[in-house]
Amino acid sequence: MSSRWVSNLLKYGVRRRYLEAGCGLGRFGIAIASVGKEVTLLDCSENSLRGAKCLKDIAEKHFGKMSVSFMKGDLESVNTEGRQFDVTFNEGVLEHWTGHDERVAVIRRMADMTNIGGLVSVRVVNNKNPMYNFLYLAALKDTIPAYHRYDLKELEGEMKAAGLRIVCSDGETVNDPGDWVKSKWLADVLMFFSILINKLPQPLRKSLCPSIFCIGVVE
Repeated sequence: MSSRWVSNLLKYGVRRRYLEAGCGLGRFGIAIASVGKEVTLLDCSENSLRGAKCLKDIAEKHFGKMSVSFMKGDLESVNTEGRQFDVTFNEGVLEHWTGHDERVAVIRRMADMTNIGGLVSVRVVNNKNPMYNFLYLAALKDTIPAYHRYDLKELEGEMKAAGLRIVCSDGETVNDPGDWVKSKWLADVLMFFSILINKLPQPLRKSLCPSIFCIGVVE
């Protein structure tokens, strides 16, 4: 998987234990496990964890045995017995809490699972992406679940409010348009513009890329 976000998660210091908190199919966590890291995949959905286990089995045919464990539970209430992880991260999760205080509490909960000096990172949809309003208003407003519409400044602000020191923030393209894009031509248009935007300088990526991410240190 080619991902600026994953590359940065691996870049900042020597990190061993990773938690994808709200993993879905776990594609990012499994990508990290493929380079020798210990990864725990957490999700409240049994179906998601079942899919993640299948994806792990497929990946191991190409990359060999991986250190991946699975945990069923809700991010807000799961008991991880204190700070167990060097990096806690998720993608497409935080924006589903609609209240500011709720989102800051979720980020703080991620920090509570993470060792002092470790990393917490969140990746979300970028509301400033020029394709967003077109796709949302044109065809997708009835198929996308309700979620908070972020820009990078707000995401950085909520990470800081949760007590994190920001070390990296950027934008990047999506790896796929998601199940919510039912039309092939819309998916193709989205991917075409995403690839073009991903090649822009960082200041423009932060505003225009379809996804944005922020990485903070737990202090």
